Amino acid sequence: MAQYERPSLSLSEVCQILSSRYRRHLLSHLQTKDADVADLDELVTHIHKKSEKTTTTEQVRISLIYTHLPKLADYGVIDYDRRNKDVRYCDGTKLEDFLEVLPPNNGSL
Repeated sequence: MAQYERPSLSLSEVCQILSSRYRRHLLSHLQTKDADVADLDELVTHIHKKSEKTTTTEQVRISLIYTHLPKLADYGVIDYDRRNKDVRYCDGTKLEDFLEVLPPNNGSL
């Protein structure tokens, strides 16, 4: 995959990205992995385990595919290969700084 330089995120964009508990869990998981790639099933399982609401894995999958992964990809935080269902984490240093002080369980899904 070609390397590209992602434009810096504004504070407003960071707040928009981190406003979702799913996205916070997803980003926390990706930043702690040794590899920079995760598959969709791995992310669904991780977020389903962390979810405080009664959700099925299929509900989590649909939410990731149609809402959260596209939003993160639009901001350049991840690359999402829909065909292979792989998620590649891009440099998210600014987001990681916020994740350190913002618990993943606060906020909305």
